[in-house]
Amino acid sequence: MQQYRKAERVVVTGACGFLGQALIRVLLERKRQVTAVDLSEKERLLSARRGLRFVAAERLFEQSLEADIWYHLAWAGSAGEGRKDGVLQAQNIRQTAEAVAQARRWGCHTFVFAGSIMEAEMAALQAAGKALQGTDCYACAKRCAGEISRCLAAEAGMRHITGRVTNVYGAGERSQRLICRTLEQLAQGEMPEFTSGTQLYDFIYVTDAARAFLAMGEQGKDGQTYVVGSGEPKPLRKWLELLLEEAGGKGIFGKVAFSGISLTEADYDISALVADTGFCCRVDFPSGIRRTMAWQKEGRI
Repeated sequence: MQQYRKAERVVVTGACGFLGQALIRVLLERKRQVTAVDLSEKERLLSARRGLRFVAAERLFEQSLEADIWYHLAWAGSAGEGRKDGVLQAQNIRQTAEAVAQARRWGCHTFVFAGSIMEAEMAALQAAGKALQGTDCYACAKRCAGEISRCLAAEAGMRHITGRVTNVYGAGERSQRLICRTLEQLAQGEMPEFTSGTQLYDFIYVTDAARAFLAMGEQGKDGQTYVVGSGEPKPLRKWLELLLEEAGGKGIFGKVAFSGISLTEADYDISALVADTGFCCRVDFPSGIRRTMAWQKEGRI
C-alpha cells in the first residue's frame, strides 16, 4: 500500500457553508493548518483563528501554496430551485475539475469529494424505469463531478475519496431543508405537514459528518465511496416522531404526496467507513435535535 505523508496542511472549499465550517473546527482541533476557500463576501462568516487562513475563491488560481489534502465541499444550487438549474450545475462540474487541477499544483496527495445520497436515489429511479426530472440535475452533476474528479486525480497520482452525504442537520444550519424547516415551524406554533414517511432515511449530526470527512481524508482508501450517515436508517416517519417528541409538537402525516423513491438499507450502509477509519457517531438523533433547538432559540432571542 502506498504511504502518504502526514496531513498537516489542508484545503477546504465551500468553507463558509454549514458543513464546511464544522469541518474547519474539527481540523483546527486536530492542529491542522487550514486554507479556507469561499466567495470573498463570505469571509466574515469565519472567525479568525490560529492555523486558519482565508483565500477568496475568485482569486484561488492566483495563489501558490502547499497542501496535503483537498476537501471539496463547494457546490452552488444544492437545494431549492438551484437543483434544476442545468447551467449552474454544469458550472459546479467545471469548478470541481479546476479544483483537482489546483490541488495538483499545490502538491496535494489526496482529493476528497462531497457527493450526495441523491445520486443513489437517481440510480434507483433509473433502475425502476422512471423518468428523471429537472430537479435531478443536481444528482446528475454530483455523479459527473465525482467521476471526473476521480479520473483527474488518478492522472495526477492523487488519492481520490468520495463521501456520499445522507442528510446533515444541526446547530448552525440556516436553510429550508426538512429538519431546520420543521423545527422553525414548530417554534412558531405551526403544525408541519409531511408525507406518510414510509421511505427510508438517515440523518447525521453536523459535527459527526465533519469527523467522518476528516477520517476519510486521513485514513480512507483510494477510490472508495463512503456513505456519511448514522448507519441506522429507518422510515422517515420514525425520525420525525422522535423530532416531534423532543420539540413537544405535533405534525400531520400523509398530507403531502411522496413522488420520490425509497432507498434500501444497503444504500445507507456505513460499514466500509467504519472498517477503514474506525469512525463512529457521537451525537444521537434526540441529542442532536436538542442542540439544534437550543441554537435556533438563541438566534430568536
